Amino acid sequence: MGKQDRSAHLTFLQRNADFLLATGWQGYQAHGPGAILIDADRAVPDPQWAGGITPGVYVTRAMLKEQGLDWPDPDIKRMVRAYNPQTEIVVAILSAADQDYYRFGIKGKTPAAAFAAVGAQLGEMVIEPGELERWATGS
Repeated sequence: MGKQDRSAHLTFLQRNADFLLATGWQGYQAHGPGAILIDADRAVPDPQWAGGITPGVYVTRAMLKEQGLDWPDPDIKRMVRAYNPQTEIVVAILSAADQDYYRFGIKGKTPAAAFAAVGAQLGEMVIEPGELERWATGS
């Protein structure tokens, strides 16, 4: 990972912190410990959202195993085992060129508090099949 990638990732994480924390809390409550996987290769510009729209999904190891998969790297496996879902989340930013993993919390804001603040909006952020492609092509 280059400095530029890390800087872009940190900007993305800061810009989306409330929604990421809320997604982590919602996923943990519904499915147990896991991580938010972000597909950086499928990001598309959007004039209403600085930085565009980047699809992501909360997954657990059990969900991956149902698909015959496992965590792609020992680092994320370790992070998911060790994080405290009351105060932190794990985010994987994935692209064809790279995979970077982040375990973080925000001082003074818990995932539960973020969910209380923005959780109602999470349903509005669900990307339906084909929707991202339509945004990308402007159709």
